[in-house]
Amino acid sequence: MKDLVKEGAVVEVTDRELQIAQLLSNGNSSKVVAQTMKVNVRTMEAAIIRLKTKTDTKTVPHLIATLIRKKLID
Repeated sequence: MKDLVKEGAVVEVTDRELQIAQLLSNGNSSKVVAQTMKVNVRTMEAAIIRLKTKTDTKTVPHLIATLIRKKLID
């Protein structure tokens, strides 16, 4: 787990959430990410929604840019 500071509060981001974000940042579709991680597409999409909530982002590109800027993914 890694910590992410959001509005002065520390929010925990799980390794699995970061793995999903990293796979998405590599250009993989949600379906490919779900297959790679051996989870249902809806499970993976729920993780993306949680990440967007934790990072206060609205879109996947904004999410990825935020995580890269905070050096949580490459």
